[in-house]
Amino acid sequence: SMGGTPLAFLQNGVDTNRASHELDPPQQLPIVLQVLLSQAHRVRALILLKRFLDLGNSAVNLALSVGIFPYVLKLLQSPIDEYKHVLVGIWAKVLAF
Repeated sequence: SMGGTPLAFLQNGVDTNRASHELDPPQQLPIVLQVLLSQAHRVRALILLKRFLDLGNSAVNLALSVGIFPYVLKLLQSPIDEYKHVLVGIWAKVLAF
C-alpha cells in the first residue's frame, strides 16, 4: 500500500466526477516529482501522475507549474522501456495542453 507516501494524494484524490476547473492544487505534487527520481517508486508514480493528468487541462497546468517538464523529458530519454508507455501518455497530455 502506498497510503503513507506522497503518492497517496494521487491514488485517493483522483475524482473523475469533478470538473477539471474545480481542481485544487495538490500540495504534494512537487514531492511526487521528487519520487520520480526514486527508481523503486517511479513506475507507480508515473501511473498515478498520468491518472492525475487525465483530469484535464487544469491538472496538466498544475503539473507544468511545479516543473514536470524536465522530469518527463529526462525519463523519455532513458533507455529503460518499463515505463515508456506511461511516459508517452503523460507526454501526449502535455502536448495536447
